[in-house]
Amino acid sequence: MGYTMLRVRMYLATVAVAVCTAGLGAFASPSPGAGPVAEPDDVTPTISAPASVAPGSVFTITISVANLGPGPAHRVATDFYFGKDARLHKDVHKGQLRLVGVSEDAIQVGTFVHWRDETILPFEEATHTVTLELSRHARLHSIVGMAIVDAYEPEETDDDNNTASFAVAVGG
Repeated sequence: MGYTMLRVRMYLATVAVAVCTAGLGAFASPSPGAGPVAEPDDVTPTISAPASVAPGSVFTITISVANLGPGPAHRVATDFYFGKDARLHKDVHKGQLRLVGVSEDAIQVGTFVHWRDETILPFEEATHTVTLELSRHARLHSIVGMAIVDAYEPEETDDDNNTASFAVAVGG
């Protein structure tokens, strides 16, 4: 009997702390059919890219990061990677792709591009772009890559990382 009472008291204390720190709204259940309740740092990426590109062309890939709410997402990191077959080079004649430009505040190293958004408000989005030139002599069949997004505040874990990927056919 004492063990059960202790477990009940621990449960009630946990609920009381959670209500005090998160508010009663954290325990509200969604209406039937409404889907899961989004966390404050539920950031989701989408990638827009052309379906195909011709050798020698310039094209842009857009990464949109949406905060699905209900609270602001802070310290949002967006990491963008190209597949292992893509070789970036400053001179398009020495590589398969030349990085023409990236949107503001990007850090680019090799085939990796990183952005950090200080805050994305609920139901808003941040947009980042990568502009590339495909070599006329590229021997790629496709260009693939992915984006990984995470908000580091209020949560400091990597278990809520969200990803999106893309593939662009080379031809024409």
